Amino acid sequence: MRLITLDKDGAPRARTMDPFPVEDDFTVWFGTNSNSRKVVQIKNDPRVTPLWLEILSPTHEIYNDPTTWQPPIILFDQE
Repeated sequence: MRLITLDKDGAPRARTMDPFPVEDDFTVWFGTNSNSRKVVQIKNDPRVTPLWLEILSPTHEIYNDPTTWQPPIILFDQE
């Protein structure tokens, strides 16, 4: 998975992260060092991904569109 934050200049910073197992309601938790750059960036600007998630899982027979390659999307509640 990718976690995308915004740096002090507003530039997006993407990083690959291994989440904890996804919860039944698709809540995704990441662990990190509390002194990391990503924590500072989130404190300064809490806008991050994933607000929506594109998912592919051949194991679960979840595939992309064969013509457009668009994967299924899960939209998260923004409350």
